[in-house]
Amino acid sequence: MIACLWAPSLPLQALLRAEPELRGQAVAILEQGQVTAMTFAAARQEVRPGMTATAALAVCPHLTLRTPAREIVRAAAAALADVAYGFSPHVEAAEPGWIYFDASVLGRLHETAQDLQKAVLAAAQRVGLSVRVGIGSGKFAAKLRARWREVVVGVLPVEALEPSPEAASRLARWGVRKVADLAALAPPAVGRRLGEEGARLARRARAAIGGQTRGDDPLCPAPAPLRFEEAIELDWALYDVESLAFVVRGLLERLVARLHCRALAASALEVRLALDPRGMHEIQVPLRAPTRQVATMTTLVRLAVAAQPPDRGVTGIAIVARPAPPATDQLSLFDPVPPPPETLQATVARVEAIVGPGHVGSPQVLDSHRPDAQRLIPFAPPRTAAATAPAGPHKVVALRWLPPTEELDALAKVQGARVTAHAGPWRLSADWWREPFERDYYEVRTVSGAIYLVCRNLERWQVVGMFD
Repeated sequence: MIACLWAPSLPLQALLRAEPELRGQAVAILEQGQVTAMTFAAARQEVRPGMTATAALAVCPHLTLRTPAREIVRAAAAALADVAYGFSPHVEAAEPGWIYFDASVLGRLHETAQDLQKAVLAAAQRVGLSVRVGIGSGKFAAKLRARWREVVVGVLPVEALEPSPEAASRLARWGVRKVADLAALAPPAVGRRLGEEGARLARRARAAIGGQTRGDDPLCPAPAPLRFEEAIELDWALYDVESLAFVVRGLLERLVARLHCRALAASALEVRLALDPRGMHEIQVPLRAPTRQVATMTTLVRLAVAAQPPDRGVTGIAIVARPAPPATDQLSLFDPVPPPPETLQATVARVEAIVGPGHVGSPQVLDSHRPDAQRLIPFAPPRTAAATAPAGPHKVVALRWLPPTEELDALAKVQGARVTAHAGPWRLSADWWREPFERDYYEVRTVSGAIYLVCRNLERWQVVGMFD
C-alpha cells in the first residue's frame, strides 16, 4: 500500500506559507515572465496561467505578482517531506510537490484509508500546506487518486496515464478513451502497435485497476534528512532588534511545526543574517535542552542578536535548527508533579541569556580547605523527585557568602553597627603549593542581632559572609 501526497502549485503555497498575510488576497506567481499559479481571489478576476504580467495587471489591477525565493520553495518541499516522514520511514521524494511513502503497516493506527487521509491532511495543514492524498496498491495508482480524487480509477480518461500526444491520438482512434478500456487490452498486443510506451501504459492501467504492483515503478525510499532550515528574504532592510524578532518568530513557528511532525525538538539554533548590500552575520544560539517553545527561542535569538548586533541592515534571515529527541520525564505516583524538563531548561536558558553565560548553574563545593572553594556546574535537576525526609524540630543555620567588603576593624564595627560579641579566631591555611592562603576567621554579632563571618588577611579586615 502506497500513499501519495501532492501539493498543487507548490511555489504559490510556499509564498503563502512564508507570508500568511497574503492569504485571501489576489496573488499570482510570475516565472519567466508568465503567470504559472494564482490564488482563488485572483482566478475570480479572470487571471489565468500563461498571462504576462501586463495582461494579468490589466484584468486585475490590485493583483500582487511575486516570484518566491528558492529558499522558501525548498523549505516548503522539505516540510512536505517531513509530513510523510511523520507517518513512515520509507519515503520517496519525486518531482517537486510529489511525495510517496509506504502505508502498508499503518493499518494498526488508522483503521481505514479515510482515517489515514484525514491524519495526513491535518499534519500538512499544521505545517502550512494544502495537499491532496491518494492511497493505492502502487505509486501510480496512488498518484491517480491524489490528482483526480477518484476512488474508481477505471472511469478516468486515458490522459490520466500521462501518454505522449502521439500515443493519446492513436488510442483515441482506436476508441480507447478510459483507463478501463486500456486495461482490457493485453500489454504485449498494445506494445506491438505502440511500442514500449504502449506496453507501459497498458501495464499502468492494469496495475491501477487490478490492485497489482507489477508494471509499476518500485518505491525508492531515501534516508530522512536531519536538516531543518527556514529562510526568508526581506523587501527592505531591518535595523532594530524588535522588528527582527517579529520576523524570527514566524520562521521559528514554521520550524517547530516541521519538528513536531517528526517528533523532534530543537537543541540549538544557527541564525544567519544577510546584510545590506552583501555579507553574512552568523550567530550561534545554544539551548539548555531540546525544546519546541517558540516564545522562548524567539527571546533567546533576540538577546543573542542584541549581544552580537550586525553592523549593517538585515535583508534576509535563515535559521537552522539542530534536531534532537524532546526531553521526557518519568513521573511518580505519590510525589508532586515537577515542572516539565523542557519548560524548566527553557527558563534557565532565558535567565542565562539575560545575565550572561557562566553566571547560571548549580554550585558545587570543591575538595579544598578554603571555605569559599566552589564552582558553577550546568543546572541539571534530578529526573525524578528525590524522597525527602520529614523535617525535624531542630533549626538549621545557613551561611550566605557575600562579596568581600573592607572594614577598618571588624571586631569593633561591621556594616556601620557596633560589635557586641565575637568568637574566634579559626586559622585556615591551604594551597601552599600554588598560592598561599592564610586567613583568621571570626564570628561577630552586632547590636542589631546580625551575625557575620569576618576574616583577617595580614592587616586587612573583610566581611565575607552572613548567617541566616
